[in-house]
Amino acid sequence: MQPIGFLPFIKRERIYKRSSYTTVENACKNHNVLKVKAFIDSTQKLLYVYPYMIMPDPLATQEYLVCYVKNENSATGKHIASFSMARLQLQGSALKQTFRLTKDDIIAIEKKLVDSSPAYLLGTNERVVVKLTERGQKSYKTKLYSRPAKEPESSGDTYVFYCSPLQAYNYFFPFGKEAKIIEPTSLRERFKNSYNDGAAKYRS
Repeated sequence: MQPIGFLPFIKRERIYKRSSYTTVENACKNHNVLKVKAFIDSTQKLLYVYPYMIMPDPLATQEYLVCYVKNENSATGKHIASFSMARLQLQGSALKQTFRLTKDDIIAIEKKLVDSSPAYLLGTNERVVVKLTERGQKSYKTKLYSRPAKEPESSGDTYVFYCSPLQAYNYFFPFGKEAKIIEPTSLRERFKNSYNDGAAKYRS
């Protein structure tokens, strides 16, 4: 038998978090609502989760629960989301409450999965424009994890993407000076503030 430490991350997680996987898989099968604790915009929230399925990201490095969610105290309807199975914080077992995703609900999820990794289903995709140095372009070719797809309208060292701002932030932030965010302004400001905050620690 192969030692656990030598198994791929997903297989190890399925062993370490067997109870969570069993709860989620049964909820998907039996259409039970789950209750999950999650941080959204730096605020901890309790969410009702309507599970669809567990699926890996494109490189099979992690698995995600693809679902619909609704805030516990919100009057608004449910929306598409995903949670890393490695970091999923279930609040007890599945609820007795059951549900059925409609045909339109499922079509909406599948359509979003065409354009986005299961890691980035929460929120809407935006037009992201990034200017890359020569080294940055080489990094884009080789750094595959969470890489957003380059759009045909890209030209030269200016790359255009349609992805969530979070995906763009997580992917391009490690590029440092090799990547410059042009659009959207909100993402550009987030990069600027993050780099400034990091640099400030070395000024004192």
